[in-house]
Amino acid sequence: TLSLHDALPISYRQGTGQVMSGGASVTQYNRPYVVSNYDSVGVRAIIDFWQQKILDDELLGLLKQNAAGNPSDAVFEDSYELSHTGPLWALGALAAITAGAAYQAARYAPVFALGATAGFDDTAAAARILEDYTGGMAQVYQTEHIAGIEAWAATFGYKFKVQTEAGATGVAGAVATVSVVEGDNGASDDGFRNLAGAANLGGSNLVSNESLTFVAVDYSTPWLPLAAALNSYWGAGVTRVNFHGSPFPKTFNGYHDSWPGWEFGLGGSGLGVFDARQIYWADMPQLSGFVARSQAVLQAGLASVDLAVLEGTESRYTLPTGNSLQSVLNAGYNYNILDEEMLDRPLATVTKGVLAPRGPGYRALVVSQASELSVGCVGKLISYARAGLPV
Repeated sequence: TLSLHDALPISYRQGTGQVMSGGASVTQYNRPYVVSNYDSVGVRAIIDFWQQKILDDELLGLLKQNAAGNPSDAVFEDSYELSHTGPLWALGALAAITAGAAYQAARYAPVFALGATAGFDDTAAAARILEDYTGGMAQVYQTEHIAGIEAWAATFGYKFKVQTEAGATGVAGAVATVSVVEGDNGASDDGFRNLAGAANLGGSNLVSNESLTFVAVDYSTPWLPLAAALNSYWGAGVTRVNFHGSPFPKTFNGYHDSWPGWEFGLGGSGLGVFDARQIYWADMPQLSGFVARSQAVLQAGLASVDLAVLEGTESRYTLPTGNSLQSVLNAGYNYNILDEEMLDRPLATVTKGVLAPRGPGYRALVVSQASELSVGCVGKLISYARAGLPV
């Protein structure tokens, strides 16, 4: 086994400018290229491409005109689904890890390079170092990627909407720095409550979601299962749904173009394409009216949530699933999933025994199966209890 202090000759390589591999259902010419996804260098490449290849003066003017009448419009970033065979890396990661820890991160480069605890003599220490690695990567993502695109989008009046899901992005921290939080098609139940908790403590009533991906099967899907799924999203804290589908009438390479035409994902991956073959146009007002009325109510008010459920730092880079407190829901109460980063928000104070009284107004805080919490967070919980909040 290796000691954490062993010196190893290692090198790190990650290609950029490479063409990504992909499946057969290609919806654009050529293929997307690899960029440095986390840091400002990759952000600059993305922005330069848009400004040089897409946003001419006419289109930029239309965007500004549209933003003037639609203050919630946003540039959208889909979920990070990065293909990689080793740990992810970014310029500035070592500095960010060092800044957040009490050691020089370069000393533990072998742990970062392997991305696993196996093979080290002190697996517990390696696990904590990997947690610091994930925190450093999240810091780079938040301060360079999100902040960079936010600033660029603001130049033409738009916000930035991001699916901050899991991995080295820091779910709660990323939500704290982005204008509009969105869940992706893999989120459910407590995952929505986690995203909603960050939005609620940030003073926002907008929680967006990529919806109906695995419910809407094809052209023949009836409205009842769609309505049931939408109600489950709204009940967990979502206030705006975006139907998963595609505006493309066909693929550019002719993939799956036999009758009745291309369906995004070939069934089980969203609503069918809204083209001339779509048979339920006449019935759409029934569904769209239901969605419009429901979301008008949800977006007009502010969330009022009974319980705050705090998870440990070991869980903050993954989005939970399922209903962890089903008995609480059965008793008629609701809850948000929080992590300690959320407790640093300005609204997260206790007055008269209520946490965030100017926000969701949690009447108790439950520490749920947390094996790791920072000293500062434990001190904050003690101060909450002394201020009258049941903990």
